[in-house]
Amino acid sequence: MFTTGEFSKIARVSRRLLRHYRDIGLFTPTHVDNQSGYHYYSIHQLPDLNRILALRDLGFTLEQIQRTVAEDVSPQELRGMLQMRKAEIERTLLEELQKIRTIESRLQLIEAGQPELEVILKSIPKQAYLSAQFICESAEDGLEHLSEMRRFLPKQIKSNKLGEMVTILHSDSFKTEDADVEMGFVLNQSKQLKPIDIDGLTYATRTLESVDTMATVVVNHSPDFWHLGTTAIGHWMEANNYTIAGPQREIWHTYPTDMTTAPMVELQIPVKPNPNSKTLELKS
Repeated sequence: MFTTGEFSKIARVSRRLLRHYRDIGLFTPTHVDNQSGYHYYSIHQLPDLNRILALRDLGFTLEQIQRTVAEDVSPQELRGMLQMRKAEIERTLLEELQKIRTIESRLQLIEAGQPELEVILKSIPKQAYLSAQFICESAEDGLEHLSEMRRFLPKQIKSNKLGEMVTILHSDSFKTEDADVEMGFVLNQSKQLKPIDIDGLTYATRTLESVDTMATVVVNHSPDFWHLGTTAIGHWMEANNYTIAGPQREIWHTYPTDMTTAPMVELQIPVKPNPNSKTLELKS
């Protein structure tokens, strides 16, 4: 058996914590020497202590831990609880990392002013588009559907029939939650394909209408930096008296593995001359 100090070294917890748990009756020593007053712990008590510490890390209060220990939660139940807590922490860390990257991108824009990205005008022809439109709950939700689509569609359709991967943002404003999104592949043929169900979505062939004037810019950053591309297009539009003429498209040249990786994506915004530009100039 081990004294309180010795046991604290083995368990890698403070002597103070062991005394506190002892005083409230949560984790008590196996033996007390009546003459010396020393408290002794057994190595076989480590699983019980680890259970208590795991529950504490789950965010349980001491009262909840005492009740859970008294109910003798099984190792399988405890493992499930820990896995859920682990997933929550990982999700929080990812969200915080995205916030940091977004702050970095905003600071870059503040310091540099207008982004040094080349805006190129294109005329986009009518195309066959195999796609699914849905309400995207979050960026992570969108990435999950994107990954599933990329994984399964090529298995059901010959690869030479699939062209560029395209996502379209149909919402009337930018949204990070509950966005109206369409994603799919441009087809290298106009032939209608049978609908394909993947991950709860039905992919069907439709015609992607032509666009006479598409303002485009290529970004090679994680999505947190994509506003640099749309900002560059915005500068060009205002300088040349153009306005938005349709939903934004994203053409994927390389693909992300998670929300922090940097794919190469072409951002496309349909534009047209602004008929109110002279009115706006007179008012200003």
